[in-house]
Amino acid sequence: MKTLICFCFLFGYLQISSAQTYTIPWAQQQPAWVFPLWFENGDGQKDTLYFCYDPDADYPYPDILFGVTLIHDDPLLFSMTFDALPFNDSMHLKVVAFTEDVLGGGVSIFSQSPVLPITLRWDSNILYSDSIPFPDLDPAPRAEGHMWFDLPTYVDSCNFSDPI
Repeated sequence: MKTLICFCFLFGYLQISSAQTYTIPWAQQQPAWVFPLWFENGDGQKDTLYFCYDPDADYPYPDILFGVTLIHDDPLLFSMTFDALPFNDSMHLKVVAFTEDVLGGGVSIFSQSPVLPITLRWDSNILYSDSIPFPDLDPAPRAEGHMWFDLPTYVDSCNFSDPI
């Protein structure tokens, strides 16, 4: 019985630990670090963006090797995209892959046909991964995010007196 319990515990631990590794489904080669951002629209539609690092990435140019390409979406459905690239309403960039020298510059994320509220989720365990190319600046953060919304009124989430 003890052997069975140990085996079940080990199997469960391996399932949890392996769940922390993510891949880009259509990439020919996986970047060194993949950070998925999962979005859900107010009416239940979902979309995923992949924020990535690889020392051999070709940012800001489309790098099909790592999945950085324009994806055709239905322009009437909820969809998320990186950056304000010149494309029509049915083409979206779902992956950005940075090298270390430009990773700190960040990206902009845009939504198409949103129904509020939009829920953003991520795996916080990845933020503590040793594979993140930023130096460990403990106790300061290794990276940070800023959000703002261009709605009828500009709302800057760094100003916590404004509702989001």
